[in-house]
Amino acid sequence: MPRLTVVAFVFVSSLFATVIRAADMRITLILVPERDACGGGDYNTKCKPIDIDDVADWADNPQRPHVTQTLRAGSQAFKMSDEFFDFFKRLVDYDPSASPDRRFAVIVYVTSGKRKKETNGSLRRGSKPPLISSTEARVPLSVLGRGFTHQRADAFKPAYAIGWKLTVDDVAYRFFTEKP
Repeated sequence: MPRLTVVAFVFVSSLFATVIRAADMRITLILVPERDACGGGDYNTKCKPIDIDDVADWADNPQRPHVTQTLRAGSQAFKMSDEFFDFFKRLVDYDPSASPDRRFAVIVYVTSGKRKKETNGSLRRGSKPPLISSTEARVPLSVLGRGFTHQRADAFKPAYAIGWKLTVDDVAYRFFTEKP
C-alpha cells in the first residue's frame, strides 16, 4: 500500500506542476514610433535599452494605441480593437530608408504574475510563404513577471497571417492577429 501512495503523490505532484507551468500570459501590443521602441535609436543603427517601467506606463496610456489579451497555452487569435486595427489599415510596409519617427514598431509587453526567479522566454515570428523574415527575440521575464520585446509593426497586420509563438518555461503560447 505505501508504494501506491508514493505513485499517486508523484502523479498528482507532476499534474500540479504542469498546471502551474501553463499559467496564462497577459499580452499587450503597444504601437509606438520606432525611435521610442529603440530608446532614441533605430533598427538600422542600434537600439538602446528602454526601461520596463516606461513600457508599463505606455500600456496604461490611452494616448498610445494598444490592445491587451490574456493568452492560454496553445493557439488562438489575438483580436485587435477597432482603434488598433484602424491604424493597421493605413500602415505602409516597413521602409528602412524612412525616418525612425515615420516607421512604427509594436512593443510586445508580457505580464504573468510573480515568479520565483527570472526566466528567459522567447518570441518567434514566422509566415508561409515568408512575407516578412522569421526572427526570434528574447523576452526576459523578471521576478515580477514582466518582460517585453519589440518588432516591426507591419508584421502584426492581420492580412499577413503571421504566426507568433511566445515560449516561457517550455510552454508555448501561439497567436496570430485578427481584425475586430
